[in-house]
Amino acid sequence: MNPAPDKAKQILESADIIACTPLILGTNHKFLVNLDAGDGNIMPAIYKPKDGEKPLIDYPSETLYLREYASYSLSQLLGWPDIPVTVIRNGPYGLGSMQCLVDFDPNINYFHLRDRRLKDLATFAVFDVLVNNGDRKGGHFLQDSSGNLWSIDHGLTFHHEPRLRSVMLEYGGLPFPRHLLKDVERVGTKLDVGGEMHEILSQCINSREMDALMYRLQSILNNPIYPTLYPHLDVPWPLI
Repeated sequence: MNPAPDKAKQILESADIIACTPLILGTNHKFLVNLDAGDGNIMPAIYKPKDGEKPLIDYPSETLYLREYASYSLSQLLGWPDIPVTVIRNGPYGLGSMQCLVDFDPNINYFHLRDRRLKDLATFAVFDVLVNNGDRKGGHFLQDSSGNLWSIDHGLTFHHEPRLRSVMLEYGGLPFPRHLLKDVERVGTKLDVGGEMHEILSQCINSREMDALMYRLQSILNNPIYPTLYPHLDVPWPLI
């Protein structure tokens, strides 16, 4: 089932969960759930409960699910990159994020895409700098059956200190596309206190992280060059 975003959001927020299967991926608990979409239809989703998060020394405890939602909300305001519809709701193991499952080709990741779709992936690169993505693995790029590219796994984002770790080393030193910079500039005022996105994000990240986000946004506009990352320091592990 592949409903429109508004319908998908409604299903994610309120539909009954009729199956919940653990996924053995990563250090945090995550589950594949089936949602009753009505009329005999089932919509699969990925559920990441707050209580299933492993404590980290550099991110506040029990906040990764909020960062997933903050990343999705900011992507909606920017218009890129495509992140599956994400909500926060209660599930079988308590409050957490729930995200539509994209029907993707598991044999394709960043290392297959970079040679032929590097320009298409520019939105991922700029977004990662803006949200300070500390865990951009090669498997966090999904290509669906229509060739659309999706960005997933945004739990390690919005840290107030530099945390950018990414497999996207090819972008180092390249200028950010001008049309993306216009979008970044446009959303700047909406992130200010009183702006429509400030209230949403301030419920997900703390004030120090919010200030750091605004600083990164202005830095992107003042110096629109993708930073150079170092293979031995600034890449996630594992790479996929």
